[in-house]
Amino acid sequence: MRRNNNTAAAIPRGMTFAIVLVVVVFLQTYVDAATDSDNYKLWEPELIARTAKEWSKKYSSLVHLTTAQDEYKLDRAGTKQDCPFDEGGDGCLNYILTVQDQILHPFGSESSNQLPEVFWSGCVHGNERVGPTAVMEAASLLLEAAFCESISTPIEAATTCRRSLEENHGINDGQRQWLARLVTTRRIVILPTANAVGYYRNTREDEHHIDPNRDFPFDLPQVEKCMRTIAGRTINEVMRRHMFQLGLTYHGGMEVIAYEWGAPTYLKKQSPDDTAQAMIAKAYSEYGGGWKKSKPYDFGTMNDKVYYVRGGMEDWAYAGSWIPELVVPCEPTTYSPYPKERTIYNNATLRVFNMLVETSNQKEPMPSMLGTSKEIMNKDYTSGNGHVSRNVRLALLSADLVQPYVRIVVINDLALSDDVVPLAPTEEAEPIRVMIPKHSTTISIEWTVGGALDIDETTLWVSSSTTTNNILFKNQREATDQGFQKVSSDTTSGNGYFSASGPKPHPSTSQSDDQIMGPIFTTNLDVSSLTHPGDSVTVVASARVDAAWATTKFPHDVLGPDVSPQSHIVNARTNPNWYFETDDKKSIRGQLDWFSKPLTIVVGDYDDTVGQTPAGRAVTTIEASKRFRSKNVLLSGGVKPSSSSLPTPSETNYAVLIAGFMLVTVMIAVLMVKVHRHNTQQPEHFNSSLFDDDEDDDDDEDDLLTKKKHATKVELSSYHDALTPPTTTSPSSKYL
Repeated sequence: MRRNNNTAAAIPRGMTFAIVLVVVVFLQTYVDAATDSDNYKLWEPELIARTAKEWSKKYSSLVHLTTAQDEYKLDRAGTKQDCPFDEGGDGCLNYILTVQDQILHPFGSESSNQLPEVFWSGCVHGNERVGPTAVMEAASLLLEAAFCESISTPIEAATTCRRSLEENHGINDGQRQWLARLVTTRRIVILPTANAVGYYRNTREDEHHIDPNRDFPFDLPQVEKCMRTIAGRTINEVMRRHMFQLGLTYHGGMEVIAYEWGAPTYLKKQSPDDTAQAMIAKAYSEYGGGWKKSKPYDFGTMNDKVYYVRGGMEDWAYAGSWIPELVVPCEPTTYSPYPKERTIYNNATLRVFNMLVETSNQKEPMPSMLGTSKEIMNKDYTSGNGHVSRNVRLALLSADLVQPYVRIVVINDLALSDDVVPLAPTEEAEPIRVMIPKHSTTISIEWTVGGALDIDETTLWVSSSTTTNNILFKNQREATDQGFQKVSSDTTSGNGYFSASGPKPHPSTSQSDDQIMGPIFTTNLDVSSLTHPGDSVTVVASARVDAAWATTKFPHDVLGPDVSPQSHIVNARTNPNWYFETDDKKSIRGQLDWFSKPLTIVVGDYDDTVGQTPAGRAVTTIEASKRFRSKNVLLSGGVKPSSSSLPTPSETNYAVLIAGFMLVTVMIAVLMVKVHRHNTQQPEHFNSSLFDDDEDDDDDEDDLLTKKKHATKVELSSYHDALTPPTTTSPSSKYL
């Protein structure tokens, strides 16, 4: 190599080039490593078992772990060479995870027995590999979000937890609260690998070369041809003990979402629930989304889109309780004896929309086709979409659609705290209360409706009484009996958040900048009659949804059988006479009206505002919450941790590279904030006793006022100075 003698000139240029090269290589390596860590990978059987056990310890009040062998005394499938990580015997265990908030809904309690139930099956064919990963990743998101949302103090712990969801998955505050709601208001039963031995061996069938998806007693004439597999028996035992409304069973080999019918007896027929099935499948397809190499899922009946089978799990789960003539009592000869009485069903259990999801054309897709956990909730993030990503979203959507709900979300421009908080003690689940200025003539109220696709009508109700309970009305008569009246000329309609046509009215119409996952309905309520501090009204919102599900577009001769819809999910929201109960008291009751929790609005003793934020914005409406407690003065705490003020993932990833350049800027910003705080003033009259409870005066100091939108969209560390408490008076609650 020729030597360059002009060393003095060459070295600086060489060093400059080397530095640039090192920085470029470092950044590219960093980005590649970060991106690779976000990519989904298929879960191995041992990882599923180990993670399930870890969750049962880490989230012990949110998830319950058992096995079909412990719970139902079933045999293990396989030999000592199979699933060696499963201790206690030869062969594979069938893990069963139940996601449920056991603090709010202890197992066996009345509230637990009324929870709507969802079923996820990762695989009945062991070589179809996407499903187990999808259900485990979906469960992971649910548990992490619910756990994060349950943390109120210390602020640092809550912030760290929320930051993790924001940075790792792009989950914002509204999405986190939505996920947490699903955990706290549903029961989700998960079989990650129903065909555990097949998944371990990476084979379609079980150890006896029997296809588990031909092992169910529907449209199957031979009694010895069903319940021959441990996979089939496990699913049967789970179904017998629940009344699922929605289910997903994951497969592979094509890309389609399919529903009834898939049995040869109804080859040319449509099910009586076809309208709802088609609408839900379309919503799944839309939210799953697609990308360059894969379109959004096609959808239709199994007979049309896949092929018919005898003994299929999907038709059995849908109709086994109401078409008994097509159900046979099983008398298998494999494994230990299995009593035929376990395949004789009551009229309540098997009325499930258990949709077949063919996840991918390849039964085990290439790693590059699985997708990424980044922006997992965003179906339009096509560069990160994949077979796992979209099926995580399908699973989450099934948990949302299983039951409608209504929530009041904004008063004036104040975004309210969650009305559902995971793991919250009962005493904290009290009605939300807000305070408005004196001389208010009208206030703006916003609410949303979830768990539905069509919102046929929704309205606001008002009562002059102050409610002391947090119950949900089940019909309009209950509301009127409690003194509530509809706000005149207020009924409206719209579309749910996951409707194929998108949410209507759109969330962007909200006065709040919170990311609310739902359509936003708004009304202006006349409060001019509230003339004195302490005067109050209570409001609730209600909705009727998805009435079209109870109809059919097909003539009578096309329906099979020619009856009204028979599924739980359709009747639970369209038929008030629908009621079923199991032997262990689980129940489903139909209703037309779905109500929000009550909200009490009380007039304060301040004229216009209670202060300003460091940004100079007036705070006019405040919320009382016992969730966030402090021994400091009333206004010195109580902010619910938010990820909206946290750095974005890109900012966080490269912060170490630009820290030096930002240091001066940060110091200047801190100085400016301190100066601004020093100039922040509060009005003199602000009396905290308006929020006092006459029966609990000793705890006045513990009632915190959670201020969102203007009061909380500040850095958590600066909240203590966001609203400087007055020195002599504070808002009064003695009239509540």
